[in-house]
Amino acid sequence: EAVKFMSSVADQSEQFIDYTKSFFGNSVIPISSTEELLLGAVSCSLTSDADLIIVVSKSIADLKYCSLLRPEAFIIAPVDSVEVARQLELYSGLYPVVTDTLQPVAVQVEVSIHKAKSMGLLKSQKLKSKIVVVDMIDRQVSVL
Repeated sequence: EAVKFMSSVADQSEQFIDYTKSFFGNSVIPISSTEELLLGAVSCSLTSDADLIIVVSKSIADLKYCSLLRPEAFIIAPVDSVEVARQLELYSGLYPVVTDTLQPVAVQVEVSIHKAKSMGLLKSQKLKSKIVVVDMIDRQVSVL
């Protein structure tokens, strides 16, 4: 009963916070090129009304920072171990997918999209779902 009450309080407080204004006004100043790239990707997802953000990175900190920005789209993160996936499940809107991270980025993205569909995060009935792909290895952002 106490957990249900705490959950309802958290849900109500989340409704009153305008994350777009907080993070995309003048209040957020990225301090590194990594943060700038992730902030740009989240901004791109908001303007393009994307359903998913796939972040391919070797750093857990990148994934945590992307979650901190609270995008409206779900964040999919290809990771190489179940232990890392469990750690990342604690972050808001972040869904880890266990894959072989030695595979090319395109293969990791395809596996992530397939897993997102099976998890119900990406509706296959939708004619054209927009997906923002952040490749932190090659430092690129693209929209599919």
